[in-house]
Amino acid sequence: MSEVVEQHDWTRLVGYAPKRTGWEQAVVLARWCHVYRLIGVGAALLVVLAASAVAAQPAQGPRPSSSAKVTRALIRELAADHRPLAEAIDPARGLVRASWPNSGAEGAAIPRPRHLCGAALERALPGLRREQARLARTAPGGLFDCKNHPRAECVLSELVDEYSNHHHLVFRADAARGLVLESWIDLDESATSAESRIKQRRWAAALVRRARRAGCPRS
Repeated sequence: MSEVVEQHDWTRLVGYAPKRTGWEQAVVLARWCHVYRLIGVGAALLVVLAASAVAAQPAQGPRPSSSAKVTRALIRELAADHRPLAEAIDPARGLVRASWPNSGAEGAAIPRPRHLCGAALERALPGLRREQARLARTAPGGLFDCKNHPRAECVLSELVDEYSNHHHLVFRADAARGLVLESWIDLDESATSAESRIKQRRWAAALVRRARRAGCPRS
């Protein structure tokens, strides 16, 4: 009895009835085939749309911690002279080198900010490398902090006393060279007020903006 019921339910599902002619049964089966075909097309379309949505998602950039480690490693590589400093500076941009005066001595000379390009940059490179090597040796006992948001930057300082500068080395991404050093600016941030730090950083940012607009003359 159960087999008869099961057969009856199945035949009703496909529209089969013994009283129908063969032609009528063929028409019903064709309709079901059309329905199944539409279902298959719809499923395929959903798969294509889902794949397109995934492909359209923007690729995620490098994790901040990974980039910070790369920047820190680059500082050490340059300091050890494993890579020439000249290779990490874009000659079209040059290098901004400046120091905020923080000497406690009266009448101390105020260093003039410089946008180093061409021959002036070449002459300054040996001294810059020596200073960077010294910082890389002494800063781990004081301050050696790297980050990549909102920009790739390492801040180094010996933190010996209240006159110890914070050396800000800021990098930019270059398609051909990788990270390039754009500015090296020393700020007096060891024992200063928040207002003073804001003033100094605005001064440093203005120097970099002017250098970006001017660029370096073509040789």
